[in-house]
Amino acid sequence: MWWLKCVLAVSLAWGVAVSHATQPMIIDISDSESESDSVDGPFLFRRRASVIASEYLGIYPAEYRRLKRWKFPQIGFDIMHATLVLFGVQDRNVEVIEWFCGVGHVAQGCSENSLAALGYDRDRSAQQDMLTDDGFLLALVLVLSLARFGTQHFATACSSWAWMAWDKTGRSIATPMGLSRPSARRGNLMVTRACILGLIGLSRKAAYVLEQPSSSLMFNHTRQSQEPFSLFWKIYTWMLAFGGLTPKRTTLQLDQPLFAAELGRKVRRSEFLGTKRRTYTHKDADATHTKMRIYGAGNKLKQTQEYPIGYGRADGRVARKWRDYKLATETECVDSDSDYELAHADNWPDAKLGSLLKSLDVQMRAPRRGHF
Repeated sequence: MWWLKCVLAVSLAWGVAVSHATQPMIIDISDSESESDSVDGPFLFRRRASVIASEYLGIYPAEYRRLKRWKFPQIGFDIMHATLVLFGVQDRNVEVIEWFCGVGHVAQGCSENSLAALGYDRDRSAQQDMLTDDGFLLALVLVLSLARFGTQHFATACSSWAWMAWDKTGRSIATPMGLSRPSARRGNLMVTRACILGLIGLSRKAAYVLEQPSSSLMFNHTRQSQEPFSLFWKIYTWMLAFGGLTPKRTTLQLDQPLFAAELGRKVRRSEFLGTKRRTYTHKDADATHTKMRIYGAGNKLKQTQEYPIGYGRADGRVARKWRDYKLATETECVDSDSDYELAHADNWPDAKLGSLLKSLDVQMRAPRRGHF
């Protein structure tokens, strides 16, 4: 009977081989930063979910997967799709964006280093107010124009986060989000929307820099306490080391050590004491004693809030080094799709983007996909 068993085994193997030969082969296409050419032949290509979703957003699949890992809000994807429908795919020709730029010394320093830099600030135009729907839409279009390995520099308004405003906002180490007061709510909303812009830039592997006074509680914001922001470095530096009028101890939140090596500076004791002799003091009504010591008074105090041009040029130099180095050495790793949920329970309601999405839906005159 051994010969019968051999015949059965050979017949079974032959049947399996024939069935595999007659069935079409299914190939899983890997994502990359460039579009793949179609292959002629009897193959059926199964398109990955991230590839399909990214086409509706106007971004690369790898960028979409990074945003999903960081729990990017669903409503943010819907607004990105609406901007693609209304404005088309944005040219990635902006290398540096300075958010809340003020006088724009960082953008100026980057331009001096041959980088295409833009500034965004409410003081420049009422349309550049991130707290309004139109202002945030403009900011979203700008960040979608950011090039790969670019730089984002944030100087989010610290007026409600610094120690001088804690009594008015109710903020503290234990309650960083403050009380339900207008100034605290505006500050919380501004940081939340800035985090959305930061995530889009980080998905393109852009460097991230957030500057705040050393006493600011902004780093304790709910969104700042989540990944990837919670994994970033925090270093201290002094604006006096960059040519500032006063010492001004500053905290920088960074995601790249190259920026920390360039921007983290110290001040000698002799320089610090020499600056103190030029400070202004505020005295009470009878002028019997000094009530508060501040760096600057009136217009002079406002000048100390501006970045010295030396800081902007230092930012420009390191942004240039960062971009050149990454363009020469970086390769895109192909990762796999994870079992992402179609919608997250946390849809960032604190961003308050519902009215913006409704207005964009009206302009598109078509229902949104709603399942990125």
